[in-house]
Amino acid sequence: SYYSSFHSSHAQRQGNIGPVGDLIVSNGNVNPDGFERLTALANSQIDGALIKGNKGDVFQINVVNQLDNNTILQSTSIHRHGLFQKGTGWADGPAFVNQCPIVKGDSFLYTFDSADQAGTFWYHSHLATQYCDGLRRPFIIYDPNDPQADLYDVDDGTLACLLDY
Repeated sequence: SYYSSFHSSHAQRQGNIGPVGDLIVSNGNVNPDGFERLTALANSQIDGALIKGNKGDVFQINVVNQLDNNTILQSTSIHRHGLFQKGTGWADGPAFVNQCPIVKGDSFLYTFDSADQAGTFWYHSHLATQYCDGLRRPFIIYDPNDPQADLYDVDDGTLACLLDY
């Protein structure tokens, strides 16, 4: 298992994007459990890129496929869990269901409105074993006017993630 934490208020953290930005999917060697292996990375990191924005933002996430190693699948797609896709089913991400995979060297602009949604969600590859290999990350939509904010004792912006290898 591999544990990582994101400090979401650390705006300069390499890899954080949103609500508009590029998500570069590339391959690289990682060894979170002590054994090196090839995997798909988000913005060149095994523990990045946190996508974040505010309630009501229109997200425009441009997924750029830079997978170029012939020993792994070179297509990809990105799916988000927990977000309503009303009117934007084409941007939901399941490859071969409602979109073609993003082929090597190409990109796809996922555009969707977060509307009245806020919370902690996640996104992941929706093609073959890329999800299992670690291409999955948190996706946070903040509510700047959270009516429950005074009920939280601590909100330091830390988000813990567990990737199992």
